[in-house]
Amino acid sequence: MSFLFSSYFSTILVYCIFYAYNSIQGHLDSLPWQYCDNSHGVQFNWATAECYDELTNERRRNSSPVTQDYFDNVLLRKTSGIEDLGAINYDLMVMLIITWAIIYLFVFRGIKTIGKVVIFTVILPYVMLIALLIRGLTLPGAKSGIEYYLGLNGYGDWSKLRDLNVWINATSQIFNSIGIGFGALITFSSFNRRNSNLIQDTLFIAFVNR
Repeated sequence: MSFLFSSYFSTILVYCIFYAYNSIQGHLDSLPWQYCDNSHGVQFNWATAECYDELTNERRRNSSPVTQDYFDNVLLRKTSGIEDLGAINYDLMVMLIITWAIIYLFVFRGIKTIGKVVIFTVILPYVMLIALLIRGLTLPGAKSGIEYYLGLNGYGDWSKLRDLNVWINATSQIFNSIGIGFGALITFSSFNRRNSNLIQDTLFIAFVNR
């Protein structure tokens, strides 16, 4: 179970590395997944005929966002179907090897290295989130975005809260986070004090996740 979770999240990390690397390539005033055509520094002819971007195109029915086209055709290099395996994506393969190498360096000495790494990995996300929050609040249309996110002033569909499937999916995520088969939780719990309140910790995790 732990191996499956690690493999899944390692793939997500590879996607993050891919986007971080490609965001610093080409022109400084645009991102590779910002435009559908090749006139703004886009390096690959990957956009489909249905490609749509808000800056140069009018939205059409059955159109595909430029970000989705980039994800499908550049990052994943999706084929026509499962019967066509396609070629090996060597860029992602190298990034995956680097990701697993970094993970190994973090954990190969057990708690001695994990304790030092956690100091960085716990603090950095908060720094990044604060930076992104400040940046987001200063962008045009930030107020509309906040209203949409919070469901204010007519935005949002609050009727979804009455949908049983929404709560089933949320509960599934809770069980996923505190599942006894998740080896990382077992490992970390082994470092608890003998008088640690396990029930209180479990309820806290469930409440925060919800």
